[in-house]
Amino acid sequence: MKYKVTYDNNTKIITLLFLIIISYTLYEVFNLKFTFYLMIFLILSIFLFIMYYFPLFIIADTKYITIRTIIQKIKIDKKDVLLIEQIKIPQMSMTLSTKGVFGYLGMSMDDSISFLTDKNNTVLIKTVNSKYLISIKNINNLKQNLNHE
Repeated sequence: MKYKVTYDNNTKIITLLFLIIISYTLYEVFNLKFTFYLMIFLILSIFLFIMYYFPLFIIADTKYITIRTIIQKIKIDKKDVLLIEQIKIPQMSMTLSTKGVFGYLGMSMDDSISFLTDKNNTVLIKTVNSKYLISIKNINNLKQNLNHE
């Protein structure tokens, strides 16, 4: 079953502001070659990081829960899943993160891999080896899918 990733308003606003600032900065420094190349390098680095973690959708089939990003597929074996629960995150401490630009993507302080795009619909998937944070609305369907197969 395919699950849609949800996005909160904070993510949408922060992303829009980020894109406006980057666009304006590029416009202003376009004539300075060194600064322009530095900006292009920084922007490409940021977008590669975002594409690595940005979730498109979650698929739960008979064997795996797959988190599909733009660049990668994270396959979580259902046999390794210890816990799936919806959690509330008032304030997250991230070690490496986008801080709201395109979501809260990256690594959290408790070693969770974060694919969050909506803090209001945060789901923790805890496995034998890792913890994953995702954003979906229909957690009950995901739990049922895990229990029935």
